[in-house]
Amino acid sequence: MAWTLVHEGGISNHPADPGKFTFKGIAEAKHADKIMFWKRVRYLKAQGITDQELLADIELNKYVGDIYWKDYYEPLGCPQMKCPILRRKVFDTAVNVGRRRCARWIQRTLNLCDRGSEKVGLVLDGGIGPYTLKILNGYAKEDEFLTKQVTGFQMSHYQGISEKTSRFESFIRGWTNRAFEGVLGEMSAMDHALADVITDEDMDASIITGQKILGPMLGPAWG
Repeated sequence: MAWTLVHEGGISNHPADPGKFTFKGIAEAKHADKIMFWKRVRYLKAQGITDQELLADIELNKYVGDIYWKDYYEPLGCPQMKCPILRRKVFDTAVNVGRRRCARWIQRTLNLCDRGSEKVGLVLDGGIGPYTLKILNGYAKEDEFLTKQVTGFQMSHYQGISEKTSRFESFIRGWTNRAFEGVLGEMSAMDHALADVITDEDMDASIITGQKILGPMLGPAWG
């Protein structure tokens, strides 16, 4: 989660973003059902506080951590994944493009893998259950390969929607940078920066309580 907040650590309300107002990756259009969260946002904004004060609000940050865990991290099976690079990629990508779409990319990736004379043959239902996790963890030693495959589907998605409309032209560079961070075999500048401030084990600690506010979004949450 800490890695994702490097990308989603700010507030965005870009007119071309279908997610509308977005707070640390929680897009109003995609998470309208989070009534108490948005009630808190509206209340604080009505008090005339600054964006930085909004970002640092402890109650809002607890909501963010709860949404990330219950809507993304846990349903994707991240706690059970034995592939740390893929786990980070999957969670971060799902927050940006949607959980079920990202899950289907995992399933498609595993279907491309041979298991001896057998094909995996996963149904592309967008759900990560015990069987998918069992197959996935069987490829734990190929973590980087699996991550690159998912990145390929991710980039194809970004390219596809950007070609269909000029609406997303201003986001394609940020999306591309986000997609390839940490998957090209070398530590990127962002990897080094993150290593200096926080680890994944800190996901429910200072970063969630708003004591550390990491960089701006690199693109909208498009799902």
